[in-house]
Amino acid sequence: MFSGREPDNQFHQIGYNVRRTLTLSIPVTLSRAGTVAFITVDTVMVGQTGSEELAFYGLAFAPHMPLFVISLGLLSGVPVLIAQADGAGRFARCGPIWRTGLILATVLGLITGIMTLFGQSFFTAIGQSAHLSAGGARVLEMFGYGMPGLLIFITTSFMLETIGRERFVTLVTFLANFLNFGLNWLLIEGNLGAPAMGAAGAALGTSITRWAMAAALLLFAFNLPEVGKYALRPGRGDPAGARFTDLLRIGVPYSLAIGSETLAFSTVAMFAGLMGETSLAGYQAAMNVNALIFMVGLGLMVAASVRVGNAVGRGDRIGLALAGWTGMGLVLFCMLVISILLNLDLEWVAGLYTDDAAVMAVAASALSIIALYILIDGAQAVMLGALRGAGDVLFPTLFHFTSFWIVAVPLAWFLGLHQEMGVKGLFLGMSAGLMTAAILLSLRFHLVSRREIRAFVDR
Repeated sequence: MFSGREPDNQFHQIGYNVRRTLTLSIPVTLSRAGTVAFITVDTVMVGQTGSEELAFYGLAFAPHMPLFVISLGLLSGVPVLIAQADGAGRFARCGPIWRTGLILATVLGLITGIMTLFGQSFFTAIGQSAHLSAGGARVLEMFGYGMPGLLIFITTSFMLETIGRERFVTLVTFLANFLNFGLNWLLIEGNLGAPAMGAAGAALGTSITRWAMAAALLLFAFNLPEVGKYALRPGRGDPAGARFTDLLRIGVPYSLAIGSETLAFSTVAMFAGLMGETSLAGYQAAMNVNALIFMVGLGLMVAASVRVGNAVGRGDRIGLALAGWTGMGLVLFCMLVISILLNLDLEWVAGLYTDDAAVMAVAASALSIIALYILIDGAQAVMLGALRGAGDVLFPTLFHFTSFWIVAVPLAWFLGLHQEMGVKGLFLGMSAGLMTAAILLSLRFHLVSRREIRAFVDR
């Protein structure tokens, strides 16, 4: 079982840190990749129906992701506080923190779900065509129905991964992909008498699957052998909402940080939409490949955050530094290997998503840039996770705003639209923003790892 209570003589050994980071990151990577696989399956199956439906899906996904990621950021205090409590041996605090997170997740899910009902007005206001706006709005609405279930699932997976029960999260995610595939088969083209909903059917299938995943994790969590140790059931441990302020103290700045990044990517997706359906469809295919690869970085990001949080909980400054830099080294190595493999045949990868030659050309061109920037994307993600584990949230927020809104978005607009470099120019602009973020976050973690430990769990 993964836990912060590890033998003291091993904390500062490189080999030990590598093994422990991988022990946590691999299941997390698989489970997160499983959730992205929903979108991959959706994108591929929708793409086979034509570029128009793929464009609808891509347009809807652009605002869906910021709504999700901003909510995810607000919930990010859950694994940080649980990791620090676990590292300090205060196990009975873990359950109340998780249950407070569930309340927050439900509220956020309802709010974001309601916001998706206004998609057509939003798309029209930002200059999308009437046809794209109507089709994208229907898909976005279908995504909205699953937002509460998705956030409940994520919050519970945070808790289970942090206390060492990440394998069940991976299993649930793996099995859920079969459900999602079956629902897509029914709803996209209307098999077995089901309505033929196109891209909207894919989004509805994903929403139903997300609710099923949330139910499975909740059932598992409330029946864990350690349910008493961690005070997981209602009425145990601290009163409900006891750590709500600390959750927001961590979550609000982190939400602004990753929200600014995701909003930047969504804005760039809107730029692609202004270039036409072909460019938007190619952009969506390339971004899906990028998202799937990024799950390796996300797994190592979560591992770095948990291990840094454990080190903070036990007051171990050297262990904190080793946890963060070990994650950095591992993500750079993994992304380099993936980059080499991706470059072997970019056209083949693009062809998995569509048989439209024009869309394939756009996607392959974008993938040539993605094959390079996944290294810096992984690096900035791990450093952001390490700083989150240390409870350092203000400077990462400022760094992300600067990197993506002062550097990335303006440069993407200039290269993609003004210089007419198309989707490839959009990705070049985003690469510059990612590089800026990676450098700034790395310098900040260097400073944080050298200062006195500051833990939320002692409050």
